[in-house]
Amino acid sequence: RVLLGDRVLVCAPSNAAVDNLAAALLSADPSIAIARAGIPERVDPRIQGVTLEALQMKQPGADMVKKLYKEASEAFRKGEKWTRAADGGKVRREAKQEARSMLRDARIFEKQAAQAALRKTSVLCGTLTGFASALRDAGDDAEVSQFDVVVIDEASQATAPAVLLALPHLREGGSGRSRVILAGDHRQLPPTVLTADKEASTALQSTLFEELMERDGGGVGGCG
Repeated sequence: RVLLGDRVLVCAPSNAAVDNLAAALLSADPSIAIARAGIPERVDPRIQGVTLEALQMKQPGADMVKKLYKEASEAFRKGEKWTRAADGGKVRREAKQEARSMLRDARIFEKQAAQAALRKTSVLCGTLTGFASALRDAGDDAEVSQFDVVVIDEASQATAPAVLLALPHLREGGSGRSRVILAGDHRQLPPTVLTADKEASTALQSTLFEELMERDGGGVGGCG
C-alpha cells in the first residue's frame, strides 16, 4: 500500500509490539519513510533514529527551537536574580515576559517541525495512546493526521476505547482504498484493566476484535 502512495498508521497496545513492528518494517525496506511516535526513552535502540523527535530535529527551524528554549530558560533565571534591587520587580517582570514570548515562538517552530516530519512520513508507528498525542501536538492538519490504512496489532489485547482512538484518523473518501486491519489472537488473554469497578473492568475486557470474530463466525475476517 505504501508503494501505491498510501499513508499507513500502525498501532499496538504495547511499546514492545510497536518497536518490533517498526524494526521489522525497516529491516524489510530501510528506505521506507517511517516514524515512531512516543517518548524516545521508551523506544527500542534499534529504531531511535526514526523517532518522531529525531526526525523533527532534522527539519528546518529545529535549531531555532533549541535556541529559543535555551534563551527562555536563561531569561527566567535572569528574572529570578533581581529580587532585592530597587527596580527588581520591573526587571523580573520584563525578563519573564520575554521568556514567555520566546517559549511561544519555540512552540510554533516545534509544531512546524513536527508537521514537516509527519508530511514526509509514509508509515507512522505508535501505541494506541502515544500516536494520538503526537498528532495532537502537530496541530489540526488533515494532511498529517489522516491515513489510508490503519493497522492495529495485538488487537485482542486492546480495549475498545483505545482502538476507537485510531479510527477517526482513517481518511474518508479519496481512492476508496481506506481500510482498518485488526490483527491478533482471540485465544490470548484479554486486555489488562486496572480498576476497582468490576462492571467497568468486565466491559473493557470485551474487545472489538472479539466482537468481530464472533460476527464472522470465529474465522478470519476483516472490516473496511
